[in-house]
Amino acid sequence: MNEILSYHGTLESDGNNIVSGAIGVKLGGGELGQGFYLGDMAHEAFAWAKKRGARYKKPYAVVKFEMTEMDFFSFDILSIDRDIALYWKRKIKYKGVPQSYNFGVDMVWSPIVGGNIEDANQYKWESASAEKYLNGSSVLRVKV
Repeated sequence: MNEILSYHGTLESDGNNIVSGAIGVKLGGGELGQGFYLGDMAHEAFAWAKKRGARYKKPYAVVKFEMTEMDFFSFDILSIDRDIALYWKRKIKYKGVPQSYNFGVDMVWSPIVGGNIEDANQYKWESASAEKYLNGSSVLRVKV
């Protein structure tokens, strides 16, 4: 069975909560709105975590997620390309709703469009069922 690996960069205290199964999809926000963001490249998660750590003058961490492809693809996924992601990023920013905008799906899969990142994907988990899954025993969550 194939595994999907993804990463979340954060402060160390938040990383400890995430590992223990305390993910909240309504707590975060980003370029595609409210949700819990994972990325497919560890080095990008480390860069994000280090930036947050420096900003808040606190230790940082990266949490690695492992889940099966079968579980991952069982969710209602909206997959968008770079141009569409850029459109939504601008629209969400213009409307001032990065902490509240949702697409009404379990997960949005798109390229990361903020900064100069090429070929990095993000997974914005936004539904209650996604939150339950990410916090459950089917997903391995470990600090790396």
